[in-house]
Amino acid sequence: MKKIMVIFYILLVFVILNTIMMTLYFTDNEYTYRLFSHSYIEAILPEQPTNQSLVTGIVRIKEPAFETLESGEYVVTYDEDERLLSTGGAFALVSEVLVNNQSDETLTITYDDVVSITLPYEEVIGEYQRDAGIVGTYYYTNLFFTGYAFLMISHIILIAGYYFVFIYGNPDRFFKKSGA
Repeated sequence: MKKIMVIFYILLVFVILNTIMMTLYFTDNEYTYRLFSHSYIEAILPEQPTNQSLVTGIVRIKEPAFETLESGEYVVTYDEDERLLSTGGAFALVSEVLVNNQSDETLTITYDDVVSITLPYEEVIGEYQRDAGIVGTYYYTNLFFTGYAFLMISHIILIAGYYFVFIYGNPDRFFKKSGA
């Protein structure tokens, strides 16, 4: 009986901590980096042949530090004008930095090493860190209301299911009967 209650309380603490993390990511769904120095976004992955269908993935990005950004590093931007790549403006693009002009606050970037554009710092969403793992993909879903609501409901079902299967039928697990 004690094992069941210990597992329940560990599960409950995990759900509470995870709910806090999910809420923090949900509040940063416009990539303002108020709470974390990183976030997740779906973007067209770098170094793909542009004459084939392009693959998107969830990537981890961090708040851009333009003063240390160097040539050869990657940033994430939206190419709404389709100057780099024809994406319909629907997806972010992981592009390589060619030149960081700090005096003008602009970056010259490229996706395919053929076409390059110069854009202001304000158009950069974030600095690419790496592809997201399963945890990053999980937290990416929290950036949108539907994903956030679905994951919150799944937490409630998990806790309620455990409670009703293992604890509900035996109230003595919470309160021991006093022997008379």
